[in-house]
Amino acid sequence: MSAPLTGRWRAAVIVGIALIIIIVAVPIVGAFLAQQAEADQALALLEGYRTRIASEASLRAAAGAAARQEADANMMVAGASPSLAAAAVQNRVLDIVQRHGGQVRSSQVLASKAAKDLVRIALQYEVSLPAGGLMGATYELETGKPFLFIDAAEIRPELYRDASAGAPATLHVSWTVHAYQKASAP
Repeated sequence: MSAPLTGRWRAAVIVGIALIIIIVAVPIVGAFLAQQAEADQALALLEGYRTRIASEASLRAAAGAAARQEADANMMVAGASPSLAAAAVQNRVLDIVQRHGGQVRSSQVLASKAAKDLVRIALQYEVSLPAGGLMGATYELETGKPFLFIDAAEIRPELYRDASAGAPATLHVSWTVHAYQKASAP
């Protein structure tokens, strides 16, 4: 039979068990608490990512709308009123014609027409251009920004270099050009 544990032995066993618990249990509890803190950080980070992902669609939509608005702004003639828009078109055409060696003899602003959210700005031009500059000026008018459209064109010789050659040195060009402007809100 086993002898009953004396008080000293009993105290030693209890202290031994307590030391084993402290040596083994404390590091396990500490590791568990550290893992819990890391898990909480990971959950917070995950929530942040979910928020960003959820807002991505609206951010893409806003970026797309801004890009479309910028593209529209580049296509439309600028100006706070149709008169200012017509002046901008006049400056653009004058610049193009002069770059191609010609000159604007006259320009007349035609009546503007509003339709939905656009205003059509139209102008009539009488231009003198060298024969070699007509194609470049016409191309630049219709492909540049803001978009300009040639509605009608009449071209006839103005001067001849040499009567025997029959080639015109300068061409008289009549253009009807239009552009669009965003209608201002009432």
